[in-house]
Amino acid sequence: MKRERDMNQNPLVASLPFCRRAKKLAAKYLREPNLKKGGLDLGDILAGSAMEYIYQSKAEDPPYIWYKGGGSKKMKILPPMRTWADECRLAPELLRAVERAGYKEPSPIQTAAIPLGLQQRDVIGIAETGSGKKAAFVLPMLTYISTRLPPMPRSSNEENQREGPYAMVLAPTRDIALQIEDETVKFAKFLGIKVVSLVGGRSIEEQGFKIGQGCEVVIATPGRLTDCLERRYADLNQCNYVVLYEVDRMIDMGFGPLVVGVLDAIPSSNLKPENEDEELDEKKIYRTTCMFSTTMPPAVEQLGKKYLRNPVVVAIGTAAKATDLVTQHVQERQDKCGSNILDFARH
Repeated sequence: MKRERDMNQNPLVASLPFCRRAKKLAAKYLREPNLKKGGLDLGDILAGSAMEYIYQSKAEDPPYIWYKGGGSKKMKILPPMRTWADECRLAPELLRAVERAGYKEPSPIQTAAIPLGLQQRDVIGIAETGSGKKAAFVLPMLTYISTRLPPMPRSSNEENQREGPYAMVLAPTRDIALQIEDETVKFAKFLGIKVVSLVGGRSIEEQGFKIGQGCEVVIATPGRLTDCLERRYADLNQCNYVVLYEVDRMIDMGFGPLVVGVLDAIPSSNLKPENEDEELDEKKIYRTTCMFSTTMPPAVEQLGKKYLRNPVVVAIGTAAKATDLVTQHVQERQDKCGSNILDFARH
Protein backbone atom coordinates (compact mmCIF):
# COMPACT_ATOMS: atom_id res chain seq x y z
CA MET A 1 0.00 0.00 0.00
CA LYS A 2 2.84 2.36 0.75
CA ARG A 3 4.11 2.01 -2.81
CA GLU A 4 0.70 2.96 -4.23
CA ARG A 5 0.50 6.01 -1.99
CA ASP A 6 3.99 7.03 -3.06
CA MET A 7 2.99 6.75 -6.70
CA ASN A 8 -0.06 8.89 -6.24
CA GLN A 9 1.87 11.56 -4.35
CA ASN A 10 3.27 12.59 -7.73
CA PRO A 11 0.72 15.17 -9.01
CA LEU A 12 1.40 14.23 -12.63
CA VAL A 13 0.88 10.53 -11.98
CA ALA A 14 -2.13 11.10 -9.76
CA SER A 15 -3.81 13.17 -12.47
CA LEU A 16 -3.41 10.55 -15.18
CA PRO A 17 -6.56 8.58 -16.11
CA PHE A 18 -5.22 5.16 -15.14
CA CYS A 19 -6.32 2.75 -12.48
CA ARG A 20 -4.07 1.75 -9.59
CA ARG A 21 -3.38 -1.56 -11.32
CA ALA A 22 -1.99 0.26 -14.34
CA LYS A 23 0.27 2.36 -12.16
CA LYS A 24 1.47 -0.70 -10.27
CA LEU A 25 2.23 -2.40 -13.57
CA ALA A 26 4.18 0.64 -14.74
CA ALA A 27 6.15 0.63 -11.49
CA LYS A 28 6.95 -3.04 -12.10
CA TYR A 29 8.37 -2.17 -15.52
CA LEU A 30 10.70 0.35 -13.90
CA ARG A 31 12.35 -2.42 -11.90
CA GLU A 32 13.51 -4.14 -15.10
CA PRO A 33 17.25 -3.56 -15.73
CA ASN A 34 16.87 -2.30 -19.30
CA LEU A 35 14.41 0.38 -18.20
CA LYS A 36 16.51 1.45 -15.24
CA LYS A 37 19.36 2.20 -17.62
CA GLY A 38 17.08 4.56 -19.52
CA GLY A 39 16.61 6.76 -16.49
CA LEU A 40 12.82 6.86 -16.84
CA ASP A 41 10.48 7.50 -13.96
CA LEU A 42 6.87 6.44 -13.52
CA GLY A 43 5.58 9.67 -15.01
CA ASP A 44 7.61 9.07 -18.15
CA ILE A 45 5.99 5.70 -18.70
CA LEU A 46 2.44 6.76 -17.99
CA ALA A 47 2.61 10.13 -19.72
CA GLY A 48 4.74 8.92 -22.57
CA SER A 49 7.17 11.82 -22.38
CA ALA A 50 10.06 9.67 -23.68
CA MET A 51 10.42 9.88 -27.45
CA GLU A 52 11.84 6.37 -27.68
CA TYR A 53 10.13 3.18 -26.64
CA ILE A 54 10.21 -0.53 -27.26
CA TYR A 55 7.31 -2.27 -28.96
CA GLN A 56 6.76 -5.96 -28.32
CA SER A 57 4.73 -7.84 -30.94
CA LYS A 58 2.26 -10.66 -30.39
CA ALA A 59 4.70 -13.40 -31.38
CA GLU A 60 5.61 -15.98 -28.75
CA ASP A 61 9.26 -14.94 -28.76
CA PRO A 62 9.12 -11.42 -30.19
CA PRO A 63 12.14 -9.28 -31.01
CA TYR A 64 12.40 -5.81 -29.61
CA ILE A 65 11.96 -2.69 -31.70
CA TRP A 66 14.05 0.27 -30.60
CA TYR A 67 13.55 3.86 -31.68
CA LYS A 68 16.00 6.74 -31.45
CA GLY A 69 15.88 10.36 -32.59
CA GLY A 70 13.77 12.05 -35.22
CA GLY A 71 11.14 13.41 -32.86
CA SER A 72 10.21 17.06 -32.63
CA LYS A 73 7.38 19.22 -31.40
CA LYS A 74 5.93 19.38 -34.90
CA MET A 75 6.34 15.75 -35.91
CA LYS A 76 5.99 12.86 -33.50
CA ILE A 77 7.30 9.36 -34.01
CA LEU A 78 4.39 7.22 -35.13
CA PRO A 79 3.79 3.98 -33.21
CA PRO A 80 4.23 0.61 -34.92
CA MET A 81 1.33 -0.67 -36.97
CA ARG A 82 -0.29 -3.93 -35.95
CA THR A 83 -1.76 -5.04 -39.29
CA TRP A 84 -1.31 -4.02 -42.91
CA ALA A 85 -4.46 -1.91 -42.80
CA ASP A 86 -3.88 -0.53 -39.29
CA GLU A 87 -3.62 3.27 -39.59
CA CYS A 88 -1.13 2.62 -42.36
CA ARG A 89 -2.55 4.70 -45.21
CA LEU A 90 -1.26 2.24 -47.79
CA ALA A 91 -3.04 2.60 -51.10
CA PRO A 92 -5.73 -0.03 -51.84
CA GLU A 93 -3.61 -1.20 -54.78
CA LEU A 94 -0.69 -1.86 -52.44
CA LEU A 95 -2.86 -3.66 -49.90
CA ARG A 96 -4.11 -5.82 -52.74
CA ALA A 97 -0.54 -6.58 -53.81
CA VAL A 98 0.43 -7.40 -50.22
CA GLU A 99 -2.46 -9.85 -50.01
CA ARG A 100 -1.53 -11.41 -53.35
CA ALA A 101 2.04 -11.82 -52.12
CA GLY A 102 0.79 -13.80 -49.12
CA TYR A 103 2.09 -11.41 -46.47
CA LYS A 104 -0.31 -12.13 -43.62
CA GLU A 105 1.24 -9.93 -40.91
CA PRO A 106 3.99 -7.30 -41.09
CA SER A 107 7.35 -8.23 -39.62
CA PRO A 108 8.81 -6.12 -36.78
CA ILE A 109 10.96 -3.95 -39.07
CA GLN A 110 7.93 -3.44 -41.32
CA THR A 111 5.65 -2.51 -38.42
CA ALA A 112 8.11 0.16 -37.32
CA ALA A 113 9.58 1.52 -40.56
CA ILE A 114 6.51 1.68 -42.81
CA PRO A 115 4.52 4.24 -40.74
CA LEU A 116 7.64 6.42 -40.55
CA GLY A 117 8.22 6.08 -44.28
CA LEU A 118 4.65 7.12 -44.96
CA GLN A 119 5.42 10.26 -42.96
CA GLN A 120 8.24 10.86 -45.45
CA ARG A 121 10.70 10.65 -42.60
CA ASP A 122 14.35 9.81 -43.15
CA VAL A 123 14.85 6.38 -41.59
CA ILE A 124 17.81 4.25 -40.59
CA GLY A 125 16.62 0.66 -40.23
CA ILE A 126 18.84 -1.93 -38.56
CA ALA A 127 17.70 -5.54 -38.70
CA GLU A 128 19.08 -8.97 -39.42
CA THR A 129 19.05 -10.61 -42.84
CA GLY A 130 15.67 -12.11 -43.72
CA SER A 131 13.73 -9.75 -41.45
CA GLY A 132 11.67 -8.14 -44.23
CA LYS A 133 13.70 -4.97 -44.76
CA LYS A 134 12.93 -4.82 -48.49
CA ALA A 135 9.17 -4.43 -48.10
CA ALA A 136 9.82 -2.00 -45.23
CA PHE A 137 11.10 0.59 -47.69
CA VAL A 138 9.48 -0.54 -50.96
CA LEU A 139 5.90 0.06 -49.78
CA PRO A 140 6.47 3.64 -48.50
CA MET A 141 8.53 4.40 -51.61
CA LEU A 142 5.73 3.28 -53.94
CA THR A 143 3.18 5.20 -51.87
CA TYR A 144 5.31 8.34 -52.15
CA ILE A 145 5.62 8.00 -55.93
CA SER A 146 1.95 7.23 -56.54
CA THR A 147 0.57 9.98 -54.30
CA ARG A 148 3.09 12.82 -54.44
CA LEU A 149 4.52 12.77 -57.96
CA PRO A 150 3.02 13.02 -61.48
CA PRO A 151 2.95 9.95 -63.74
CA MET A 152 6.18 9.36 -65.64
CA PRO A 153 5.81 9.70 -69.46
CA ARG A 154 6.50 6.50 -71.39
CA SER A 155 8.40 7.64 -74.45
CA SER A 156 11.98 7.64 -75.60
CA ASN A 157 13.09 11.26 -75.62
CA GLU A 158 15.95 13.35 -74.32
CA GLU A 159 13.90 15.04 -71.61
CA ASN A 160 13.01 11.79 -69.85
CA GLN A 161 16.57 10.56 -70.12
CA ARG A 162 17.95 13.83 -68.79
CA GLU A 163 15.65 14.09 -65.75
CA GLY A 164 15.83 10.45 -64.67
CA PRO A 165 13.83 8.39 -62.15
CA TYR A 166 11.87 9.51 -59.09
CA ALA A 167 13.45 6.93 -56.78
CA MET A 168 16.79 5.17 -56.52
CA VAL A 169 17.76 2.09 -54.53
CA LEU A 170 21.43 1.17 -54.15
CA ALA A 171 22.37 -2.42 -53.26
CA PRO A 172 25.80 -3.99 -52.73
CA THR A 173 25.56 -6.86 -55.23
CA ARG A 174 23.83 -7.81 -58.46
CA ASP A 175 21.85 -10.63 -56.80
CA ILE A 176 20.52 -8.38 -54.03
CA ALA A 177 19.59 -5.68 -56.54
CA LEU A 178 17.62 -8.21 -58.59
CA GLN A 179 15.88 -9.46 -55.44
CA ILE A 180 14.82 -5.90 -54.64
CA GLU A 181 13.65 -5.48 -58.24
CA ASP A 182 11.46 -8.58 -57.93
CA GLU A 183 10.01 -7.30 -54.65
CA THR A 184 9.33 -3.85 -56.08
CA VAL A 185 7.71 -5.16 -59.28
CA LYS A 186 5.53 -7.46 -57.20
CA PHE A 187 4.08 -4.56 -55.22
CA ALA A 188 4.05 -2.03 -58.08
CA LYS A 189 2.07 -4.17 -60.52
CA PHE A 190 -1.27 -2.51 -59.67
CA LEU A 191 0.14 1.03 -59.71
CA GLY A 192 1.62 1.13 -63.20
CA ILE A 193 5.05 2.03 -61.82
CA LYS A 194 7.99 0.97 -63.98
CA VAL A 195 11.13 -0.44 -62.38
CA VAL A 196 14.54 -0.75 -64.07
CA SER A 197 17.61 -2.49 -62.64
CA LEU A 198 21.16 -1.39 -63.42
CA VAL A 199 23.53 -4.25 -62.66
CA GLY A 200 26.60 -5.87 -64.11
CA GLY A 201 26.41 -8.84 -66.43
CA ARG A 202 23.89 -7.14 -68.70
CA SER A 203 24.20 -4.69 -71.57
CA ILE A 204 24.69 -1.18 -70.24
CA GLU A 205 23.38 0.23 -73.51
CA GLU A 206 20.14 -1.72 -73.14
CA GLN A 207 19.77 -0.58 -69.55
CA GLY A 208 20.37 3.03 -70.58
CA PHE A 209 17.69 2.69 -73.27
CA LYS A 210 15.16 1.45 -70.70
CA ILE A 211 15.84 4.44 -68.46
CA GLY A 212 15.48 6.77 -71.42
CA GLN A 213 12.00 5.40 -72.06
CA GLY A 214 10.97 6.62 -68.62
CA CYS A 215 10.89 4.77 -65.30
CA GLU A 216 9.93 5.75 -61.78
CA VAL A 217 12.33 3.49 -59.88
CA VAL A 218 15.95 2.52 -60.55
CA ILE A 219 17.56 -0.26 -58.54
CA ALA A 220 21.30 -0.44 -59.02
CA THR A 221 24.69 -1.45 -57.77
CA PRO A 222 27.03 1.49 -57.08
CA GLY A 223 29.47 0.57 -59.85
CA ARG A 224 26.94 0.16 -62.65
CA LEU A 225 25.00 3.28 -61.69
CA THR A 226 28.25 5.27 -61.64
CA ASP A 227 29.03 4.01 -65.14
CA CYS A 228 25.56 5.00 -66.36
CA LEU A 229 25.92 8.48 -64.87
CA GLU A 230 29.36 8.98 -66.41
CA ARG A 231 28.13 7.86 -69.84
CA ARG A 232 25.02 10.02 -69.46
CA TYR A 233 22.70 7.05 -69.81
CA ALA A 234 21.09 8.12 -66.54
CA ASP A 235 20.56 11.26 -64.52
CA LEU A 236 19.23 11.90 -61.04
CA ASN A 237 17.87 15.43 -61.45
CA GLN A 238 14.41 14.51 -60.19
CA CYS A 239 15.36 11.76 -57.75
CA ASN A 240 13.39 12.47 -54.58
CA TYR A 241 13.50 9.09 -52.84
CA VAL A 242 16.81 7.41 -52.01
CA VAL A 243 17.36 4.05 -50.35
CA LEU A 244 20.75 2.63 -49.40
CA TYR A 245 20.22 -1.08 -48.79
CA GLU A 246 22.78 -3.10 -46.81
CA VAL A 247 24.85 0.06 -46.69
CA ASP A 248 27.27 -1.46 -44.18
CA ARG A 249 28.06 -4.19 -46.67
CA MET A 250 28.58 -1.69 -49.48
CA ILE A 251 31.12 0.14 -47.34
CA ASP A 252 32.86 -3.12 -46.35
CA MET A 253 33.16 -4.00 -50.05
CA GLY A 254 34.91 -0.70 -50.75
CA PHE A 255 31.97 1.00 -52.46
CA GLY A 256 31.87 3.93 -50.02
CA PRO A 257 33.36 6.49 -52.46
CA LEU A 258 30.99 5.36 -55.22
CA VAL A 259 27.99 5.67 -52.90
CA VAL A 260 29.06 9.18 -51.94
CA GLY A 261 29.57 10.06 -55.60
CA VAL A 262 26.07 8.89 -56.49
CA LEU A 263 24.52 10.82 -53.60
CA ASP A 264 26.41 13.95 -54.59
CA ALA A 265 25.01 13.60 -58.13
CA ILE A 266 21.51 14.26 -56.75
CA PRO A 267 20.60 17.97 -56.56
CA SER A 268 20.76 19.25 -52.99
CA SER A 269 17.95 21.75 -53.55
CA ASN A 270 15.35 19.19 -52.48
CA LEU A 271 16.94 18.39 -49.11
CA LYS A 272 14.86 18.96 -46.01
CA PRO A 273 15.96 21.74 -43.63
CA GLU A 274 18.52 20.68 -41.04
CA ASN A 275 16.49 22.41 -38.33
CA GLU A 276 13.82 19.88 -37.37
CA ASP A 277 11.47 22.61 -36.12
CA GLU A 278 11.62 24.64 -39.33
CA GLU A 279 8.39 24.91 -41.28
CA LEU A 280 8.28 22.82 -44.47
CA ASP A 281 6.89 24.25 -47.68
CA GLU A 282 3.81 22.12 -48.40
CA LYS A 283 4.10 22.84 -52.13
CA LYS A 284 7.70 21.65 -52.34
CA ILE A 285 8.80 18.07 -52.94
CA TYR A 286 11.50 17.15 -50.42
CA ARG A 287 13.94 14.29 -50.70
CA THR A 288 13.42 11.26 -48.48
CA THR A 289 16.53 9.22 -47.73
CA CYS A 290 16.57 5.84 -45.99
CA MET A 291 19.37 3.49 -45.02
CA PHE A 292 18.85 -0.16 -44.15
CA SER A 293 21.60 -2.24 -42.66
CA THR A 294 22.38 -5.19 -40.42
CA THR A 295 24.94 -3.25 -38.36
CA MET A 296 25.70 0.36 -37.55
CA PRO A 297 29.46 0.90 -37.87
CA PRO A 298 30.91 4.43 -37.59
CA ALA A 299 31.16 4.78 -41.38
CA VAL A 300 27.41 4.24 -41.70
CA GLU A 301 26.75 6.76 -38.94
CA GLN A 302 28.89 9.36 -40.71
CA LEU A 303 27.06 8.73 -43.98
CA GLY A 304 23.73 9.15 -42.22
CA LYS A 305 24.80 12.40 -40.56
CA LYS A 306 25.81 13.89 -43.90
CA TYR A 307 22.92 12.86 -46.13
CA LEU A 308 19.93 12.24 -43.85
CA ARG A 309 17.86 14.91 -42.14
CA ASN A 310 16.76 14.25 -38.54
CA PRO A 311 16.44 10.51 -39.15
CA VAL A 312 14.58 8.08 -36.95
CA VAL A 313 16.76 5.09 -36.11
CA VAL A 314 14.84 1.82 -35.85
CA ALA A 315 16.72 -1.26 -34.66
CA ILE A 316 15.30 -4.74 -34.29
CA GLY A 317 16.14 -7.50 -31.81
CA THR A 318 19.76 -8.58 -31.52
CA ALA A 319 20.73 -5.95 -34.08
CA ALA A 320 19.46 -3.35 -31.64
CA LYS A 321 21.32 -4.85 -28.70
CA ALA A 322 24.58 -4.59 -30.63
CA THR A 323 24.28 -0.82 -30.97
CA ASP A 324 24.30 2.12 -28.59
CA LEU A 325 21.27 3.77 -30.13
CA VAL A 326 18.87 4.01 -27.22
CA THR A 327 19.15 5.99 -24.04
CA GLN A 328 15.48 6.00 -23.04
CA HIS A 329 12.67 3.62 -23.80
CA VAL A 330 9.29 2.41 -22.59
CA GLN A 331 8.17 -1.18 -22.91
CA GLU A 332 4.72 -2.37 -23.85
CA ARG A 333 3.36 -5.62 -22.48
CA GLN A 334 0.54 -7.66 -23.97
CA ASP A 335 -1.65 -6.93 -21.02
CA LYS A 336 -4.99 -5.18 -21.14
CA CYS A 337 -3.97 -2.67 -18.55
CA GLY A 338 -0.41 -2.35 -19.81
CA SER A 339 -1.55 -1.72 -23.37
CA ASN A 340 -3.34 1.41 -22.13
CA ILE A 341 0.01 2.74 -20.99
CA LEU A 342 1.50 2.67 -24.47
CA ASP A 343 -1.76 3.79 -26.07
CA PHE A 344 -1.60 6.93 -23.93
CA ALA A 345 2.04 7.43 -24.89
CA ARG A 346 1.09 7.50 -28.55
CA HIS A 347 -1.00 10.67 -28.32
